Amino acid sequence: MPHGHRSPCVPSRGIAVTIAIGLGTLAPACAERPGDGPRPTSSGQAAAPFADSTPAEQAAVARGMNLLGLRLLQQQRVMDGPGVVLSPLSVATAVQFARYGARGDTEQELAALLGDGLTRERAAAAVGALRHGITQRATADRLSLDLAVALALTRLPELAAESYRDFIRAQDTARIFSAPEVGPINDWVARHTNGRITRILDGLNPNSVCALLDAAYFRGAWARPFDPDRTQTAAFHVSGTEHLEVRMMRQREEFRLIDGTGWTALVLPFAGDRVAMTFVLPDPSVDLAGLESRLADGALDALLAGARDALPETVAVEIPRFRMESAVDLVPPLTALGMTDATSAERADFGGITGRNDARGLIWISQARHRAMIVVDEHGAEAAAATAIEFAARAVPRTRRFVLDRPFLFLVHDQSTGAVLFLGRVIRPAAAAS
Repeated sequence: MPHGHRSPCVPSRGIAVTIAIGLGTLAPACAERPGDGPRPTSSGQAAAPFADSTPAEQAAVARGMNLLGLRLLQQQRVMDGPGVVLSPLSVATAVQFARYGARGDTEQELAALLGDGLTRERAAAAVGALRHGITQRATADRLSLDLAVALALTRLPELAAESYRDFIRAQDTARIFSAPEVGPINDWVARHTNGRITRILDGLNPNSVCALLDAAYFRGAWARPFDPDRTQTAAFHVSGTEHLEVRMMRQREEFRLIDGTGWTALVLPFAGDRVAMTFVLPDPSVDLAGLESRLADGALDALLAGARDALPETVAVEIPRFRMESAVDLVPPLTALGMTDATSAERADFGGITGRNDARGLIWISQARHRAMIVVDEHGAEAAAATAIEFAARAVPRTRRFVLDRPFLFLVHDQSTGAVLFLGRVIRPAAAAS
């Protein structure tokens, strides 16, 4: 009997791995007006800087995205809730675009975190090409997919150089807009997640410079939908001593099964069979932490290759309907994974964002937030995610304004003695000549 035909005595924590891998398989703002779209850069650069990206480069950034997602999942050690959902594509895109603006040691630590082995320019081009290709294929299959990026200019927008704004403008569906408060940021996220995520940030740093935003929304129908009449209540075993009554979807069809060491995976394709959701079930002797480690240590590549190439076989499938959402403060887990300079007010170097050679310690990542949700039912799946990385600055001297637009006094005085030579009051200056 294939390993995928298991008794239901499996911890509910398996949902967390299922979601992360399922989204991983999908992987892969200064117009100062809301809605200002992609434009050629000031140097005449085309709006598609990723046109020359190679398939090998795109595969490299996709692999890095997936592994970063798994490592972040491993950092989320809370196991008493419904599960965890993340979007590796969304998080890694935001980090890649932050890396593009980083320099020196800061850029090197972000490169190590992303693990694609490419220069920041080639990695950014590959990310753009990867996202562009995913969107094109989803559109061809009539799936609902919205991948969007933006740069919100917040309270010290003068520190976001025009060269970095040009880089953001050149991305697919990019926007740059003014956001002195969080309202416009949250509105943008809600718009690009079909209203599924309405708040990504609760507030801004008093010296906020800008916020990198990424949003992903997906809705797809199963290639072989489940019959709602066959859905029945069944036991879901949270542990050896606890179970829940859930609504279990059922069907018997031909699907791809992949047998790995300590796990089995089922691939459910969406319409068009080019986007799929893969569910990973550990063997009874393997816990979730062990399964995550195996995937992070190289089994993920075999899983994704099998999801693409395995021959279909007849499988009796039982999958619970579920929905959940997660909110993650990314700074602690990313710091644990090596992102230390980028969040340091003394060591961060984002000279590529400020356009300055003396940018070390001028701006840094003040907060990084991620939210995601997913719903799986008989008809298909709907998922949304958003990531925000805010950059803040030291107190920067601003250009003050002094406008004599109301009655005023004047003095003409000797600097050495303080003697006032002339003193007066202006109530009604001379009218401009007609």
